[in-house]
Amino acid sequence: MAHKPMEVFHNMLSNEMQPDAVAMVKILAACSESGILQQDVCLHGYIIISGFNNNIFVGAPLIELYSKCCSIDNATKVFEGIIHKDVIWSAMIAGYGIHGQGEFSFLIFDQMVKIAIVIPNNVTFPSILSACSHVGLVEEGIKIFNMMSHEYQGLSRNIMGFGRTG
Repeated sequence: MAHKPMEVFHNMLSNEMQPDAVAMVKILAACSESGILQQDVCLHGYIIISGFNNNIFVGAPLIELYSKCCSIDNATKVFEGIIHKDVIWSAMIAGYGIHGQGEFSFLIFDQMVKIAIVIPNNVTFPSILSACSHVGLVEEGIKIFNMMSHEYQGLSRNIMGFGRTG
């Protein structure tokens, strides 16, 4: 599945065309299906050289890419390297969650809410609830669910869907 986007990417570079952030997001999304870590590391190198390494819209799919390749250490490095983390919190929470590291998902969620003062959204809550369910953090999951339904009432219409998470 990632073959065609990589072919387009190589053609762009061969023709001295510089992919923009939107193109990189599409390429990363396609490559996340392949699970080829070496290819992903090369793409990451290109992202750094091209100056996209602090772009949050490129950072989120890069974190997801590394998470899907079982390289949570690289995902963490990308996360830590991005200064303005606005939209990447959920990607890191989900990354830890799919690797059975729900405790780290919970710590990241806690940092997001208490230190960075970022308001969780309809992507964040399913990510953290799923992470809690994967590792048996039942009490923490209940705490998050109650927080979601009481402190973030604007999201309450989505609560029924969250019951199926995990």
